[in-house]
Amino acid sequence: MLKLSKLIGSDDLRDKAVKIFEAFGGTVKRSPSSYSYLMCGLLFDIEPTKTITVVGEREDSVTKEMINEYNNRYMPFSTIVLNDGAEIQGQIPSLKGYEKIKDKTTAYVCENFSCKEPVNEIKKFVRLLE
Repeated sequence: MLKLSKLIGSDDLRDKAVKIFEAFGGTVKRSPSSYSYLMCGLLFDIEPTKTITVVGEREDSVTKEMINEYNNRYMPFSTIVLNDGAEIQGQIPSLKGYEKIKDKTTAYVCENFSCKEPVNEIKKFVRLLE
C-alpha cells in the first residue's frame, strides 16, 4: 500500500497504512518478530526511497536489461515502473513528464522526489542504482 501511495502520490493510501501501523502497534511491540512484513512496511515509510522509471518498449533489449539489472539487486526501499506509453500514464499521471531521450530507452532514478540526470546507457544506469 505504501509503495503504491508513493508511486501515484496518494496521501489517502499512506494515511490508511499509517492507521494500520497505529492499530497494531501494541501487538507488534510485544512480538516484533511475528510481524516482519508489517515492520518492512514501516521501514519503507520512514527510510529514504528510490523510484526508478524506465521509459521504453517492453520488448526492447535495453529496457529488459535495465529491468534485469534492477531485479538482480536487493533494493527493498525502491520501486520500479515501466513507462511504455499512454495506458500506464493514464493510471499513474506522474509518469507523463518522463520521456525517452534521443528516442532511446531512458531511465529516471529519483530519491525523495529529486531525480538524477536521466540515462540511457546500461553502465550509467547501474552506477545510479549503487
